[in-house]
Amino acid sequence: MKLMLFAAIIFITANLTAQHSLEKIWQTDSTLKVPESVLYDAEARVLYVANIDGSPMEKDGNGSIAKVGLDGKIINNDWITGLDAPKGMGLYKNLLYVANITEVVVIDIDKTSIVQRIPVEGSACLNDVTVDSEGIVWYVKDNGSKEVLPDTRDQGINSADIGYDSENRVLYVPTFYKNSVSFYRLK
Repeated sequence: MKLMLFAAIIFITANLTAQHSLEKIWQTDSTLKVPESVLYDAEARVLYVANIDGSPMEKDGNGSIAKVGLDGKIINNDWITGLDAPKGMGLYKNLLYVANITEVVVIDIDKTSIVQRIPVEGSACLNDVTVDSEGIVWYVKDNGSKEVLPDTRDQGINSADIGYDSENRVLYVPTFYKNSVSFYRLK
């Protein structure tokens, strides 16, 4: 009995302390324009990438949303243009919501067009957007809390809004200064 109990404790301890790792599968070429955020669209089986393309605080109209295939190939680097410094994104049904400095931009995915710009009073630099299961949009201002995951500072990579495909245990990581998105599988 003691032997079985000891074996069970060892088994449980080993499983509780198991380390996860990330295996890099691919990385896009470096033609993205200061990618800040990546969002996985399970239905369309694509990634949307927010390209700041300039200063993260400047209203310059240079920002864009790129469309990237799940194989890492860039489908369209300028899928949506005319944004300022787009950052976090959220998706609900056929609408893509994008934090764009002082407004939330609503993009109709099928029409490939901006259908609404919603000003957020008092904002200086919206950082993120999320949409709950009821379609309620939440945004995060520049004073929100933050956590660096995965920590890529030693590689000279800045990363912000990471996309995650929970079904396939995959991370999509945008890299500001390397102008690419990397694909990692969680092991």
